[in-house]
Amino acid sequence: DKQKGIYLDSASLMSIEHVLFSKYMMYRAVYWHKYVRIATAMMKKTIFAALKKNVICPEELYSLDDSSIFTLIGSKNFEEKFCAEQLEKHSLFQIIAEIPFDGNNSRHTELEDLEKRTAAEIKLAEAAGTKLCNLLIDIPERISFESNLWISGENCPFSSSSTVFTPDTVKAFTQNLRIIRLGLCREEASEQRIKKLKSEFEALLGSGAHKTFPSNSQSSAPQQVSASRKLER
Repeated sequence: DKQKGIYLDSASLMSIEHVLFSKYMMYRAVYWHKYVRIATAMMKKTIFAALKKNVICPEELYSLDDSSIFTLIGSKNFEEKFCAEQLEKHSLFQIIAEIPFDGNNSRHTELEDLEKRTAAEIKLAEAAGTKLCNLLIDIPERISFESNLWISGENCPFSSSSTVFTPDTVKAFTQNLRIIRLGLCREEASEQRIKKLKSEFEALLGSGAHKTFPSNSQSSAPQQVSASRKLER
């Protein structure tokens, strides 16, 4: 249809629901699993800093595999490459606090901007007496579990049809997945520093921590996460 695009009959509703729920489960179990997110954030922080400082050009990143991207980063001289070095050693930062992302909280939405996120990390590092490369804030990117396909049998778009994927359900899915996390290098994770950072983190975001983690917490983090996946998310 030239106006409505691709459209399906009502019998196809379950197929669309299956695809959307499968997408949700993949993000929940794999892409946005907390340890994958921390690994992603460590690489993202490294790459963002390298590009911002003109240490690496975007063209240098094209077609790199896991090994070559670590080699490229290792050949450069900048503080944040420490994150990638720890990642290569499979030493993920310790998650010390989690707060659900609130799209109505301007303090949360501002941190979606990487420049402002870095500025917030600088404040936290200064307050905790540690280097900027030793901590990070991770916020999963915006994602949608909606579909605009037209359902001919009900004469309406999928989101307005008899599907269980109502706007409220989709919103709940997204809220359940988007968690702001504070990660800290394990060598810097003293009890006093963690306590200070939790307090500063909650004040920064204007809300109480959803979860906190003891300073001696030993995660069951996966031993290897693809660097290419880190760059994709």
